[in-house]
Amino acid sequence: MMHAKQAGRNGFKFFSEEMNEEIKQKLILENDLKDAVKDNRFFNHYQPIVDIKTKTINGVELLMRWDNKGQLVSPALFIPIAEETGLIEKLTEQAMKRALIELAPILSNNPLFYISLNLSPKHILKANITERLLYILAKSQISPRQIRLEITESILLEDKFKAAKQLQNLKAAGFKLLLDDFGTGYSSLTYLSQFPIDVIKIDQSFVNSIGIDKDDESIIKTIYSLAENLELYCIAEGVETQEQMIFLANIGCHVLQGYYFAKPMSAKELRKNSCFEEILGLI
Repeated sequence: MMHAKQAGRNGFKFFSEEMNEEIKQKLILENDLKDAVKDNRFFNHYQPIVDIKTKTINGVELLMRWDNKGQLVSPALFIPIAEETGLIEKLTEQAMKRALIELAPILSNNPLFYISLNLSPKHILKANITERLLYILAKSQISPRQIRLEITESILLEDKFKAAKQLQNLKAAGFKLLLDDFGTGYSSLTYLSQFPIDVIKIDQSFVNSIGIDKDDESIIKTIYSLAENLELYCIAEGVETQEQMIFLANIGCHVLQGYYFAKPMSAKELRKNSCFEEILGLI
């Protein structure tokens, strides 16, 4: 029935052994996920966010990782299951607590350095999310100014009224809000006027087309111009080549993230004295 619904209305599907195996594997992964969350067996990686104008590393995006029985499971696979099972809230808070411990020396030495944290629709629509995040930060003596919250359009689509109220509360508490994957949805312009967004992230699908697709290059220029007019600023993600970096710099977008500068890394790698020097040497 699920496969038939996914294929569209007025259709039918025969149950197959392939479907049975797919369901079986999902159930196994779901049970493994529950055990991993219970035992706090996830770990963090961090990808630097670089300002090529000031030649500084402004912060990092926190990325959750899961090694399940010796195999890395893609977040694209385990995050939806965590949302379905109601575990995403606990999973996100565990990741945030780890980050505050692992990056404590960097956060304390540089009060402008920040951690960018992705929030799922299920998590952000929880009634007490602002209080929960503030409680975690208070225990680590970290200011909300050093945490940025990345949201996607799906959050805003799910319940606009509730989402607006939650985002206003988070903004009032001192968090900065980023709209991720900008340009890939249908209602982004409406969201920029209705919700308290501080930063828009240009989706990597556009950045990947620099030097290849003039239309996508025009879209990037338009997004950047829009952000300027709304007194927001842009982060371009998915920067993988020097050509892409130069194009973005030429239009005025100088806060960048991507493999050209650094792949996601452990806190230990990030804390190495040579790490920042190596990354900034690529500018």
